[in-house]
Amino acid sequence: PSELPEAILSLSALPPILAYRFTDTGFSLSVAVGKGEDLSALSAYVDSANSVVLVTADGKMVVRTNYFVRNRSLQFLRITLPAGSVFWSATVRGAPVRTAADRDGIVMIPLPMGAVSAAEPFVASVVIFVPGPRRRWAGRLSLGLPSPEIPTGEVMATFYLPDDASYLSFGGDMEAIEYFTEVLAPDATE
Repeated sequence: PSELPEAILSLSALPPILAYRFTDTGFSLSVAVGKGEDLSALSAYVDSANSVVLVTADGKMVVRTNYFVRNRSLQFLRITLPAGSVFWSATVRGAPVRTAADRDGIVMIPLPMGAVSAAEPFVASVVIFVPGPRRRWAGRLSLGLPSPEIPTGEVMATFYLPDDASYLSFGGDMEAIEYFTEVLAPDATE
């Protein structure tokens, strides 16, 4: 279909899915047409979630997470916050947005509708505050991240920890790495 002339491609709101080119004289083509089964499609997807977590010496945390979202039809990006955290702000494509929370405390971030293309991701960013207990000389530090309610391809987190302690081991659902490359670069307009 990509090789068809623009005049043919622009005849319909729905672009052609298949196109055939005759390579021999004696033109003949037969096509069997049947209704296929209806398949569900994702209404939105997060390509990558990239969090930066700043942990202060007194155990408080500020978490900024950039979600690289592809949206076809969702009105809101619903995000579950870690227990005890406080929502601070959200931006979509670099502009502040007015958010809401449902009865369960899930933050709802409005998403742009009728985007240029569902294939083009945009950045939705969230900042939260996590009041933590005062750090002791030894113990466990739990670092929770906000979680979107749509499928996410990759989650990355960078932690800035106070340097007055030794950190012996990391655990949980993530593994420590020395270096990573983002799936997508942040929106240049942000």
